[in-house]
Amino acid sequence: MNTRTADIAAALQTLKPGAQWVLRGNEYSGLEWLDQAQTQPTETEVTAEIARLNAQYPLDACREQAKALLQDTDWSQLADVGLLNKAEFDTYRAAVRALVLNPVAEPTFPEQPVGQWS
Repeated sequence: MNTRTADIAAALQTLKPGAQWVLRGNEYSGLEWLDQAQTQPTETEVTAEIARLNAQYPLDACREQAKALLQDTDWSQLADVGLLNKAEFDTYRAAVRALVLNPVAEPTFPEQPVGQWS
């Protein structure tokens, strides 16, 4: 389960990369905008960005976990490994790869097969 949550600072960093500002406390009212080049986002824009980031974080976590699972089984794709159940690994990796390409907030990852050799 992903426990990462966005806050005003995270929203400002994505909305106005490189902007200069100071945030005193955890409320939008504590924001002092110092940047001369970029305009200060509205509270509505910041709130919307926090919601967008909070929706995106679980998808990012799913994608990263799926990438790690693929990396853990890369060895199974080498020709000289000689797996008897290579097809099981191919099926597993296809299911995990689908979660890299189309992440979901609450993924159910398939069970990794155990290598079988002659």
